[in-house]
Amino acid sequence: MRRTLFIIVVVFAAFVGGFALHSAMDGPANVRAHQLGHPGPLSVPVVREAFTLLACGKSTTLGLEGCAEHHVVALDRTINQLRRTLWPHLTTRSARADFVAAELAWFRYRRSSCISQSDLYQGGSLSVVTYADCLIAFDRQHIGDLRDTRSLYQQGQ
Repeated sequence: MRRTLFIIVVVFAAFVGGFALHSAMDGPANVRAHQLGHPGPLSVPVVREAFTLLACGKSTTLGLEGCAEHHVVALDRTINQLRRTLWPHLTTRSARADFVAAELAWFRYRRSSCISQSDLYQGGSLSVVTYADCLIAFDRQHIGDLRDTRSLYQQGQ
């Protein structure tokens, strides 16, 4: 029984690891450099998913996961584009460091919250689909937030 449970946990971790645990956002070094008073340059944070995209299909769980992955990557591109359009409006080092820190905090929260939601189906194939659907919801909300922020900066200039 213990061996079976161990195998299920290992397989689940490997399966989820390909999607859920391999997202990356460039920027943590930027934040640390600012916090330590390092004068190095700050750059626009970029979301990059490290998973290999699966084929999209509606008839299997893997296909549903693939569709969700493609959607996540498309939304991430929109987030990255919005960040690039906001960056020139952040004219001080402090404003840029605050933005990078906020985006990193959002990214970490998105990841942790979605892992937590996917725990509902821990050990099942729907766990990864639930995780991806959660990422989509977070990305959509964040796109709206970034658009609102961009509008505020555009009105102020």
